[in-house]
Amino acid sequence: MKKALITIMVLMILIITNKVFAGDWSYEFESFLKDKYVSPDGFSIHDDWVIQTGITARHVSGWYGKFWHSGSADNHFFDMENSAELGFATETNYIIGKAFQAGGLDVNFSVAFWDLGPQLKYSGEDSIDLFFTNANFSKAFEINPRQTMTPFFNVSNYTLLNSSKGNGWDFRAGVLQNINVYEGLDWSLGGDCGYDDGYIFGSPGFNGKVNTSLSWKLPLCFGKNANLVFPDVTYFFSLPDIKDQKDDWVFGIGIVIKWK
Repeated sequence: MKKALITIMVLMILIITNKVFAGDWSYEFESFLKDKYVSPDGFSIHDDWVIQTGITARHVSGWYGKFWHSGSADNHFFDMENSAELGFATETNYIIGKAFQAGGLDVNFSVAFWDLGPQLKYSGEDSIDLFFTNANFSKAFEINPRQTMTPFFNVSNYTLLNSSKGNGWDFRAGVLQNINVYEGLDWSLGGDCGYDDGYIFGSPGFNGKVNTSLSWKLPLCFGKNANLVFPDVTYFFSLPDIKDQKDDWVFGIGIVIKWK
């Protein structure tokens, strides 16, 4: 029931904001099948196949809303994890002294509520609710007309809502690279390394990941911009080992559809 109410709330927010912020909107739908679920910060959550699906609505002003769901690829699909995210993304041009000019700094602030279900193996509760605030700073550099490189720095603050604990922090830096191999095929390669203070799991430490994927443009998709992502491979590592975290590979395949 709680997950259904959250879903309805998110849909209502998207509908209302679509009316309030009249103008240009863009949308993105994504769905991935992966052989296991490891969280973005490297914690092993589910050791079997999962389906992870999200939909995002973005306004030209920079505001966006996102709904994302992850569930095991069996009869527990709706017991895994939901998140509803509302954030703001903008680009800031800046000049430092007279030595150089920075063309633009991409800044993304967001808040998120995560409803973590009973299938999560590290949960000792019937469910875990988390509230996140996040700030991401990045700058894209064009290496050549077919290649871009984007270094970034990310700071997350999270609170376990059904707990008397305080706030926890995660600091992460990395780089993303995208190469247009040829028309209709893009190669993505990236990685990050960060520090988690152990707020949730009680075991602070450094961890990171490396990801690579190929994105194939799909023809004849009702006028939408659709891409098949395959293969999608991520390697997670920890320095040193953290509780519920281990060096691990995740393999997946997915589809991403964008339209206006």
